[in-house]
Amino acid sequence: MNRHEPIRRCGKQYLTQREAQDTAVWQTAGDGKPRYVTSACACGWFHVRVIKNATGLAPVSPKRGAGEPARRARETGFSRKVKLQIRARAGNGDPSQARCEAHGDFLGLHGGECQHIVARGMGGTSDPIKNTAANGALLCRPAHMLAEARDRDMLGMGFWLPQGTDPRLEPMMLHGAGGGGCLVWRSEDGAYLLAPPDLGAAA
Repeated sequence: MNRHEPIRRCGKQYLTQREAQDTAVWQTAGDGKPRYVTSACACGWFHVRVIKNATGLAPVSPKRGAGEPARRARETGFSRKVKLQIRARAGNGDPSQARCEAHGDFLGLHGGECQHIVARGMGGTSDPIKNTAANGALLCRPAHMLAEARDRDMLGMGFWLPQGTDPRLEPMMLHGAGGGGCLVWRSEDGAYLLAPPDLGAAA
């Protein structure tokens, strides 16, 4: 598949079948069998499809009783709105044209992963800035893994920062992997800035 072609809308993507299985929802039907299917796709990723049991009950976890509706997970990271802001920014205003902000690879509407530049820490964060687009970057899987591994080059390009850093004041090297790129700052509402914001004036 040409990497410049938009990725089809085929569901949440997982790099490996094991990763898909580990995040799959289980369902109790009395026979002890998992109620999900993992499958490879033409997009090159794995997907999970949950199967309802004969009674049509909602998926439940092993910790929950059979027939109880699944509870919605608490939002602990970027909201959908913020993820869309980050993706739109990475596509120069068009989320369907999004590219990895480190490597420049085409990601489209569904590819890539949102990276917390300053990590939230265990149990989430009480700092509202950490869950805004100013603290996020859209990265391809290899770039995200490097950032999570605290790679020094990714630090130098601003794709991860130490705790206590204000992500609004630190730039990132847009499409800077392998040389070149453009130095930009990130606003809380999902825009590129060519200079650091004047936070004193905004207060």
